Amino acid sequence: MNASDEHEGRPKRGRKRKFPGQSRSDRKRLLNNNQTHINTRGNVIQAKTFDENFVCSCTKQCTTSVPLRLRKRLFNQYWSIGNFEGRCAYLLRCVSQQLKKRSYSKTHLKNRQMTRKYTMFDIDVCKTALIRTLQIGQGRLDVALKKLSSESFVDGRGKAISGWNKFPSAKRQEVRNHISSFPRYVSHYTRNQTKSKFLHSSLNLAIMYRLYKEKFQNPVIQSYYKKVFYEDFNLRFKVPKKDKTPARSVIITLLDPKLPLELIVRFMKNGTKPILTVQTF
Repeated sequence: MNASDEHEGRPKRGRKRKFPGQSRSDRKRLLNNNQTHINTRGNVIQAKTFDENFVCSCTKQCTTSVPLRLRKRLFNQYWSIGNFEGRCAYLLRCVSQQLKKRSYSKTHLKNRQMTRKYTMFDIDVCKTALIRTLQIGQGRLDVALKKLSSESFVDGRGKAISGWNKFPSAKRQEVRNHISSFPRYVSHYTRNQTKSKFLHSSLNLAIMYRLYKEKFQNPVIQSYYKKVFYEDFNLRFKVPKKDKTPARSVIITLLDPKLPLELIVRFMKNGTKPILTVQTF
């Protein structure tokens, strides 16, 4: 048994997704590749398209200085990158920031200390022309410039560490080891219909958690024990009906040599003849 099979969680049976194929990772991938997707509120977000009818009316005459062919190429290059970090780096080619040259007030310090220069293919343009060409917002430019002064370009959204009450990884591994110590068997008649393995019918989560508390100091709460049981293991308690034969025998795999004596006695009282085999890693 490899590690991936050992800690493969039970398939979820809850309500189905309202929009199949629109998980959080799928939405992020579609957004990065400028494809139509559905956001978390259920609204359809259409793919961004290049605006050929935009005409800049500033003094720089941006749409005249930069031909339509070059502006369209800029749009296609930006949205073909496919990831957040790459688009940040691409924007920094078009936007530069430097200290402002003069201040008209000598007594009062203004909030704005920097000035920005916008270019498309080394041609000076205004901010409106750049954001309308790329179909982005002002905030996108601000984030790119903040990334320039930070330590990393990596997108840090959604990667925050959990709060102060998070259980350490050692505790999760402790619960895993305890659950793995219980004997389990593969259904002989239904093994082609399910990937689940079965614990003895006399067990349940309450009994397993009670044994866990007796064995370890500073145990985790029962809800966390249950969470690990369902997320990291594909185990079930119910005995398949096809396996209920008068003279039944269960092949028990011992992942922990210290099998609780209470369980062995319970197996024998229920008429189960355990065939003990030790599995090593």
